[in-house]
Amino acid sequence: DQIELSDKRMKVTCKDGTEYIGKSIGDCQGTDVDGEDVDGVRFETDEGIEYDFIEDDIEKIEFLD
Repeated sequence: DQIELSDKRMKVTCKDGTEYIGKSIGDCQGTDVDGEDVDGVRFETDEGIEYDFIEDDIEKIEFLD
């Protein structure tokens, strides 16, 4: 939920260890490990690459500014 509540720049660390730096750009839908539809967030890196994350993907969020 933290990622949806802020447009600040942040570092998202996923459970697989991958790190992304950028900001939230909106809501999306995703599918969890049980095949259930869940709310997610669309994230854009500083390089302009967009990703969709659900809560199950994220290990940690650090706000940078």
